[in-house]
Amino acid sequence: QGNWSVITTEGFGLGQVHYPTALAADNTGNLYVADAGYYNVGRIQKRDAQGNWSMIATSGAAIGQVFGPDGLAVDGAGNLYVADGYSPNYRIQKWDAQGNWSVLATSGTAPGQVAYPSALAADTAGNLYVADAPGYPNDRVQKRDAQGNWSVILEAGGSAVTADTVGNLYIADWTYNSHDNRMTPNTFEAVTLGGKVGILEYFTGYLWNMKTRNSDDFVSMSVPAGVKKHHDVGGLAGIRLTPMKDLRIDLNNVYGENTFNIAYGEIDYLYPLTADWKLRASAQFTDERAVGEARAARTEEKYWSTQVGGARVQMIYGDLTLGAAFSITSSDNNIQSPWGGYPGYLSLMDQDFDRAGEKAVGVGATFDFSRILTQGLTAFTNFAWGWDAINPTTRVEQPRQAEYDLTVDYRPPWLKPTFLRGLWFRARGAVLDQEHAKQLGYQFRLTINWERDIF
Repeated sequence: QGNWSVITTEGFGLGQVHYPTALAADNTGNLYVADAGYYNVGRIQKRDAQGNWSMIATSGAAIGQVFGPDGLAVDGAGNLYVADGYSPNYRIQKWDAQGNWSVLATSGTAPGQVAYPSALAADTAGNLYVADAPGYPNDRVQKRDAQGNWSVILEAGGSAVTADTVGNLYIADWTYNSHDNRMTPNTFEAVTLGGKVGILEYFTGYLWNMKTRNSDDFVSMSVPAGVKKHHDVGGLAGIRLTPMKDLRIDLNNVYGENTFNIAYGEIDYLYPLTADWKLRASAQFTDERAVGEARAARTEEKYWSTQVGGARVQMIYGDLTLGAAFSITSSDNNIQSPWGGYPGYLSLMDQDFDRAGEKAVGVGATFDFSRILTQGLTAFTNFAWGWDAINPTTRVEQPRQAEYDLTVDYRPPWLKPTFLRGLWFRARGAVLDQEHAKQLGYQFRLTINWERDIF
């Protein structure tokens, strides 16, 4: 009838809450309440259909205990799922209808592992959806099917996730654009369509205008590509295949009317070597070529075509990831990316290492310091070197270059039960060393991010 009532008050007693973070209800009238309490003190309570309260999980790191429960979900069989994103837990637990606890996912970056789980949802088919918090190492949404198989369904995290009764999944994503040298993202006027059928995900769209990060006005799709006196449009289409566990294949195409076409493909496979070590191997290929009236030509040939291919190998051990990559760009043209970011393995803060004719190699490392230093602290570093690049118009040799990047993220856990919940910090630095340059190039960025529910 739309009547509101208060069923609990503030406090630390049974049936009270101090900092409630998640709710879930089952089909028999039971309500489950997750409470972060205060730093590293959490619990989960159950309120039955008659209004009686009981404690089903207290604070701790043992199975059946929680530190900072951020997400709850209940499936059709009455099983309760709990996402715990506080150190040292970082895990997903299940409380079945008989009151037994089990751990479904532990800390890590492999499929079936979590870094900072932020939200859960269960559907009527027995699938569990797990969102890892945006901005953390995983930054993704995973699916655990009724047989216990894990798959990554979205390479972007979410702050909330829910499933309806007909199998649709809804994800709230509060993150800003990945180009953190501007806080305003590229914005498009477009119509898009996407979905999933079995192992196939698809996405397509028609785009007619774009507002770039440095602009206040929408312009035609051809303007960012360097064509100012025409109103050309664009289209895109992409599919993702997951034919087997831990194998992902992406195929995408972006078409700019009378400018150029971009075709992109990537394959990624994660292979467990031992119980602790995992190997991830990836390869990507991009083909770009002038189309239509080729109005964006800035090379020797009007109807140019250029390609870049690359590969990456990563070794994963717990919270540590080590990687190495290379790329080779053909000499016809630089890789163009006027409508978005270049997804290359060697795309760093300042340079993308995709100049015409350029060969490049790089190494990198990522580590989550939450277990050994302080909770919420992560860092990653990347080094890359490029040579043999040429100017695509004059064919003159371009300088060799090297770039050294470091990024540190910190999410203070002691802010979680306060008004400043969701506040986190990113510090980035880059050094660019180009041949014949009189001095080194430097970039420093400090970003303050704050996730808050407005309504």
